[in-house]
Amino acid sequence: MRKAIYKKVRKYFASWCRLDEAGLNPDTDISLGFLGIKEMEAERFMREWAEKFGVDMTGFEFDRHFPDESILPQNYLRRWLPDEHPEFIPISIQTLADAALDKKWSADMYG
Repeated sequence: MRKAIYKKVRKYFASWCRLDEAGLNPDTDISLGFLGIKEMEAERFMREWAEKFGVDMTGFEFDRHFPDESILPQNYLRRWLPDEHPEFIPISIQTLADAALDKKWSADMYG
């Protein structure tokens, strides 16, 4: 079941972003804008993904995952210097798959 939901989520993400699914893996980070999903689209993507997979997003903290494009260089530092910027939490395709399997967003990642 876990592998099947991962494949569905990966396919959905690839289709949504118009990417080659073969280039994506469980650790692929969707939250920095490298894959075609920018802050302005990220909110819509997360809403549509949650609706499609029936995920309860109670407790989801958007700003902890997606960079504010107006301060993008600071957000790159968050990714590469996590000890100095602990508030940034990447979202991987596996994170999306796990939430889809559980049918809820895990607020445990916020400490």
